[in-house]
Amino acid sequence: MVETTKVPDVVGKTVPVAGDFIKQDKLKLSPNVTYEFSDKVEKDLIVDQDPKAETTVKVGREIDVVVSKGPDMGKFPDVTTGQMTKADAENLIQNAGFTGTITYDTKPSAKVPSDDVSEQDPAVNASWPKNGPIHLTLSSGPQLITINMPNVIGKTSADAQKILAVDNKLVVLVETQDSTTSPVDVVMSTNPNPGETIQQGDQVTMVVSRGPGPVASGIDAKAILTQTLGVVTGNVNVKFSRNR
Repeated sequence: MVETTKVPDVVGKTVPVAGDFIKQDKLKLSPNVTYEFSDKVEKDLIVDQDPKAETTVKVGREIDVVVSKGPDMGKFPDVTTGQMTKADAENLIQNAGFTGTITYDTKPSAKVPSDDVSEQDPAVNASWPKNGPIHLTLSSGPQLITINMPNVIGKTSADAQKILAVDNKLVVLVETQDSTTSPVDVVMSTNPNPGETIQQGDQVTMVVSRGPGPVASGIDAKAILTQTLGVVTGNVNVKFSRNR
């Protein structure tokens, strides 16, 4: 009569420990151990066996085992440099061999264009499981900050420009008008009015006095404003009015 025995369960054990269990049941551990990646079983532990546990076999049979190499790891690429779009980032991640689920959120950014990747997890060059979860943050563009329109009436155009354009990040349109009551180069009014609610980045208009009398024909208006303001940038436009 052929002597039989049941195969012990060696999944989750190291090869030396599995060998002892198998030997106790009058079986042999196959010398042909195979290895494979596993994100569920720790490295160097057995992930599978053949025959399976509790199978009845002849005494002396060899038991084949598969040992975990741990998760398949790789260096995670940089998807935050060079204004990378969501689609470009996904392509780069997939081409690097990563297949994990990608999740997203959005945050304002003054430096990264809207819809481009601004943050990533895992970090650049991090050792990461090829099928591990990935999280990307997409820029929603600069944060719109609500402010009250500063009161620059009565200030010189240069001081007003600094307050509006530099300190409060507004786009300033300059108009000039004749005036018999306001000194030359003094702000007479603004649109919006002082105190009104606006957002940084909005365009505002300030009306600057050029003193009494009409502008003489043939005068270079931009040259006059340059002398008055010091520098006329691309965000400053000039419009003359005959209003007094």
